[in-house]
Amino acid sequence: MTWFGTTHLAGLAGIWLACLLIGRGGTRSRTWIDRFLLLNLVAYMAIAYTWRWSQLSLATCLPLHLCDFILFGACYLLCGRRSQTTFEGIHLLSWTSSIWALITPDLPNDFPHYRYFEFFWGHGLIFVVLAHLQGGQGYRLTRDSWKGAALSLQLWIALVGTLDYVFGWNYGYLMVRPPAGSPLDYLGPWPCYVLLADALVVGLCWLVCRLFAPRPPAAMVL
Repeated sequence: MTWFGTTHLAGLAGIWLACLLIGRGGTRSRTWIDRFLLLNLVAYMAIAYTWRWSQLSLATCLPLHLCDFILFGACYLLCGRRSQTTFEGIHLLSWTSSIWALITPDLPNDFPHYRYFEFFWGHGLIFVVLAHLQGGQGYRLTRDSWKGAALSLQLWIALVGTLDYVFGWNYGYLMVRPPAGSPLDYLGPWPCYVLLADALVVGLCWLVCRLFAPRPPAAMVL
């Protein structure tokens, strides 16, 4: 796929339109939207993981990418489990790290190949769910939300990075950068690019919270 070509921009436009429509669903439509999105998440994971397992390679078929963890968190929230911490984690990590998968897709197959639809369906679904969680369920970031997201990121890097190193895998591109190119190309060799990317994501999480989270009410002066 050519970055920012017609098919790439069409996929991004479809995601934006879905976010706009779902985000305006409001609280009155919350229940059926919850079920609709949850059904989509389950269907996507069933199809995507079946396709991965068909390759019969532990190096590619396990749900260890950061997007996989975000999808699991989204399922948890759509099942009616109220968790501000989970929302903060999937929200900030989606907008500061997973978003790059959509901006610079590592996708060898273009439209109308199955992988094109599977890619934009899965990655876009994360942001559609976030639009619903904010518009329909009333979740909001706080000024300190970045702390939980940063901790979650460190735990994921430690777990998946260890597995990648021990078994020679590359989940999350923690050992080798995407072959099609990405912003990681400008962050130096391994492991420098992992450490710098980690620091940048944490910094972006902090910045997002400072810019978009509401300020706490000022203390009353008696």
